[in-house]
Amino acid sequence: MAQRPWGTGARRALERLTPREVQLRPITLDRFGRTVGAIHDPVENVSLGVELVRGCHVAVYPKYCTAPLHLEAEALAKAANLGIWSMNGDQQTPWEFRH
Repeated sequence: MAQRPWGTGARRALERLTPREVQLRPITLDRFGRTVGAIHDPVENVSLGVELVRGCHVAVYPKYCTAPLHLEAEALAKAANLGIWSMNGDQQTPWEFRH
């Protein structure tokens, strides 16, 4: 949330996108045994993560996500120069912002 204005904008976008009921589609377990998965809208059959990327609200962390759908959505978002891609800086890459 400290990545202003992008953090609050991403949270608002997620609030708008999230339906009353969601579906977790497990992908793997992380090194701590936690489930890593994709959150889907079962009615619209869309990934909320992909929609956040497509909407220029978040970046894809290539260290952990190599899914073609996410990467394609990010390439289109970057090309549009909207949202987090409208200016240069660490606001696009939280993994760099935090360190």
